Amino acid sequence: MGVDLSRFEVRESLRDGSAIILRAIRPDDKQSLADGFAQLTPQAIHWRFFGAKAGLSEADLIFLTEIDYDRHMGLVAVDEEGQVVGVGRYVAGEGDRNVAELAFIVGEPFQGRGIASAMLCHLQAAARDHGLDGLEAVIQPDNEDMLDIFRRAGFAMGWDEVEGLRTATLRLTA
Repeated sequence: MGVDLSRFEVRESLRDGSAIILRAIRPDDKQSLADGFAQLTPQAIHWRFFGAKAGLSEADLIFLTEIDYDRHMGLVAVDEEGQVVGVGRYVAGEGDRNVAELAFIVGEPFQGRGIASAMLCHLQAAARDHGLDGLEAVIQPDNEDMLDIFRRAGFAMGWDEVEGLRTATLRLTA
């Protein structure tokens, strides 16, 4: 169901007037993801992975780059020098719930320029085109920038009292 997103690519203008290419993640992005991970701050790693993580394993890189572009969709943001500076993805779970988990990470020098918001727009459209009913994100409560992105996009905000995490949910179907 839906369109083939494996060749997706679009140029986006950012808030500061610079441009970025958003494209479908590919298996040959493994090294770029590993290199980008090495540049992340401990805080960014904590916000994205909910704890410390020394690096991306080969299994991580396979999972992150060898996707079906349907139930698992990933985008990379590529700067003018061809470097991957951000990643956004959704992964739909198994079972009766037709909802995908959504996550983003953007390198610190590129944060606050609208990259995650641009990826979110395209991932929403892809999820809708592929028949998903909704998107969800789990966010650390101190990650105000990401919480703001989801609020501005119309996600309903919740609170997991047991885990102490925020949840953002967006229904894609009426």
